[in-house]
Amino acid sequence: MWTGDWSHSVQDKLLKGATVAPVIIAMDKTQLTQFSGNKTAYPVYMTLGNIPHSICCKSSQHACVLITYLSISKSIFHNSMRVVLEPLKEAGKCGMEVMFGDGHVKCIYPILACYVADYPDQCLVTCCKHEAAASSTLMTAFQQQCRLQGIAGAVTRLFRDEFPLCDIHFSITPDELNERIKVLPPCFGLTQVSIGERKDMARILLGCIIGRAPTKHILQ
Repeated sequence: MWTGDWSHSVQDKLLKGATVAPVIIAMDKTQLTQFSGNKTAYPVYMTLGNIPHSICCKSSQHACVLITYLSISKSIFHNSMRVVLEPLKEAGKCGMEVMFGDGHVKCIYPILACYVADYPDQCLVTCCKHEAAASSTLMTAFQQQCRLQGIAGAVTRLFRDEFPLCDIHFSITPDELNERIKVLPPCFGLTQVSIGERKDMARILLGCIIGRAPTKHILQ
């Protein structure tokens, strides 16, 4: 990730000798154990974008860490995330000293760079409207105006406020596989296949056709 345009643009804004540390946040609604009454929660993970791929993909290296479990209640999501990520704001503004692998102490600036989530959670993070069906009689004038503009109006303070050098809309990663799976036509006898099962089927089929079908047909 440190070779991308984002990293270079942010690096140019830092003090001489400082290093940007791209922070990647990922979350996905997960069902807890059946002994908990089939309840669900949001596990939130964090990693850094300048960790080599060969290391971050190995669970034994602990490059990706679980930082919290969040309630699935949308009304408290931004308040909860603001508390969890509060230390990143000060570190991103003032920097922090870290010892590198060569033994030298350098100043790094952890900046929120990517937020990985599926489409409904992306809407939750960015406060974009997603299948809104609330009754207009129950909404305030502010919420009605937000709905007309295509944004969510239930949140008054975003967790990403005051994050330095961060634009959450550019930080959202595309969820192309999930969206393409949704538009697949129902197969004969497989009308009850879940999204997760369709993803597994797509992975198997993709491995079978790579190298045998034209690339332009695979990407369409």
